[in-house]
Amino acid sequence: MLTVHVIGEVKDPSVVTLSPGARVMDAVAAAGGFTPRAVKDRINLAQPVSDGAQITIPNAENADQVAEAAAQDGSGNGSTGAALAGGAANSGGTQDGAGATAAGGGAAAGGSPATGAGAAGKAGGAGAVPGGTQMNLNTASQAELETLPRVGPVLAQRIVEFRTQHGPFTAAEQLDDVSGVGPAMLEALLPLVTV
Repeated sequence: MLTVHVIGEVKDPSVVTLSPGARVMDAVAAAGGFTPRAVKDRINLAQPVSDGAQITIPNAENADQVAEAAAQDGSGNGSTGAALAGGAANSGGTQDGAGATAAGGGAAAGGSPATGAGAAGKAGGAGAVPGGTQMNLNTASQAELETLPRVGPVLAQRIVEFRTQHGPFTAAEQLDDVSGVGPAMLEALLPLVTV
């Protein structure tokens, strides 16, 4: 199975799991499809995706930056890996554009992502790291949850217990149902987590 992070102009930006041989268009479909703002002609929807890649669907404001990052990456596409991490930075994400472009080049070219955003984008969102990857509430361990801001051992344990008792989170907003998570904390955590 392939696990990729789909961001940008899709209806449900998230980490999705795809069958081997999946294409960018399959990842977009798994993330709910395009939003009305999506610019589809600047990405290669037929490109195969690689495990751990980040796929950014651009909008009119960042399409040029996404294409430029892809050219610098050398892959010539604009649909996977670090090339698109730069697009995320330009659309208000938490990554720094130059660092993100350098970090996941291996993933975009089909190689092994070894540093920065590439490594963080591996299966399941292993942590909310400075590279900008969101932590998956359904797969993160208690220790990983403790790395989130304002989440200590007790709250991390409650999150794990909540998903054990109620099943997987279906939306990040369900954190509000966990004892100890109030509106202010929920607002701070939502940009850092996914399901």
